[in-house]
Amino acid sequence: MSGALCENIYSLIATRCVLGIAAAFVSVGMNALLGDYYSLGVSKIERALSMQGFVMSVGGAILTMLSGYLTNYAWQYAFLVYGSGIIVIFLCVMFLFEPRTKKAKEATAKDSMKNNAKNSYKAFFPVYFIGFFIMVAYYLAGIEFPHYIEDVLGLESKYIGLAMALPTLSFGIFAFFYKDIAKFLNIKRIYIAALYVESFAFFLVFLVQNFAITAFSLFCFGVAEGLIVTNNSNYLFKLSDSTNHAKLHAILASCSFFGQFITPFIATPISLHIGLQNSCLLWAVAIFMTALGFCGLRFEE
Repeated sequence: MSGALCENIYSLIATRCVLGIAAAFVSVGMNALLGDYYSLGVSKIERALSMQGFVMSVGGAILTMLSGYLTNYAWQYAFLVYGSGIIVIFLCVMFLFEPRTKKAKEATAKDSMKNNAKNSYKAFFPVYFIGFFIMVAYYLAGIEFPHYIEDVLGLESKYIGLAMALPTLSFGIFAFFYKDIAKFLNIKRIYIAALYVESFAFFLVFLVQNFAITAFSLFCFGVAEGLIVTNNSNYLFKLSDSTNHAKLHAILASCSFFGQFITPFIATPISLHIGLQNSCLLWAVAIFMTALGFCGLRFEE
């Protein structure tokens, strides 16, 4: 909430750095606890991850709309939405608990196989790569598309708010239904399908300058993001046990946050040089080639 008290860019950046440190601990601890709480069955962890993605999406959408309303009074007031975290603190104290650690004598042969798999980081490289790559593609939309809607399509700013809410909406919907999709598509096929959807969405923006097409493409971005983010966590849970949940998800979180950080440095020079529509074609091809590369990978189920 300290951003509401900042009077210059330097103090604002400093407080956002502290926020990033806190977010890193929360995101890793959250996934580690999920793995411990729901480690007794595959279907249970898939349901938990689906609900997690849905709640994150809905919560983010509500806080974003609330912050937009507060900025009508002063831009600093947008930071007051973080005050909702005070409620979460009390809920954590009341309901969270530290799960019991498995005793060595209770470890099964399956756990032993998982321990061998966890030491081979080749199995996790695709997850970490796609965690970074999908964040770059997803945040490209947040950086470039508001300018595209206003400058290229010539629409009012109210259309920007409507369009940029669509990825959050579709993220929540498809994260929620991940548990059902996982019943007939395995982890590898979900990755490939999501990448093809995102590639197609970028290609549509390249082909047609139209708000409806742009809005549909943004919806598709959220679809791909919701499926891949949930799929990443699910795959790590399948190959890990309670002893290394935090470590594996810490690496994934680092890759994802680095993808967010580096997106402006990658996307903005490209779009300024060749234009947003041509850069959409470039991203469509890059994502399509990534999907083809995933077709040749082997994922341990």
